[in-house]
Amino acid sequence: MKKNIRLILGLMLLPLALTAQSLPKAEADYAKGDFAAALKEYDNVLKTATGEELLQARLRKAACQYGLGEYLNAYKTMYAYPLPENDIWKARFLLYRTQMAQQASRRYAPLLSDGEIMTEEAQKDP
Repeated sequence: MKKNIRLILGLMLLPLALTAQSLPKAEADYAKGDFAAALKEYDNVLKTATGEELLQARLRKAACQYGLGEYLNAYKTMYAYPLPENDIWKARFLLYRTQMAQQASRRYAPLLSDGEIMTEEAQKDP
């Protein structure tokens, strides 16, 4: 009986332990500028994180993509997440969205002709 309780408790707490280990590692990689390694760690964190850790990991994931020069992916990542209810986090998400959209439009708009930009398919994109 005690073994079963320990097993169940261990399985319930495992995601919390993994998140607790991955977030500091991801933050350390991000601080060093190793965006590729940090991106992998943030993806792991996003699988189990909740609350502020989830919001932090979402922002940092997009920031890693941005740091790797993946401006369009960073833009899509930021717009895929709903805006948080908390005003501080909402402001952070909006600032990231604005930055990502500006960089993506600066980088990719010159590559497209006016005809490509005005297609029905392009107009459906967010």
